[in-house]
Amino acid sequence: MKKPNLTETFFYSNLKFLITNQTQFAKECDLSRRTLQDIIYGSTPNPGILKIIKIASALNISIDDLIYKDLTKENN
Repeated sequence: MKKPNLTETFFYSNLKFLITNQTQFAKECDLSRRTLQDIIYGSTPNPGILKIIKIASALNISIDDLIYKDLTKENN
């Protein structure tokens, strides 16, 4: 079975929903703010697994949840 690319998942909408301060979050992930913005807005179509791991870890969620679960609709 073919894995969907990130545009076919909840990855981008989850990032936009969960990251409220890009500058602070970029520092937590050890990424530049520009790199983080490029990832959030899809300018980087394949950010790479290491960056995705850093982001998921900083958000304290699993990679699977970040990519495949619609976190904008979760009850907190």
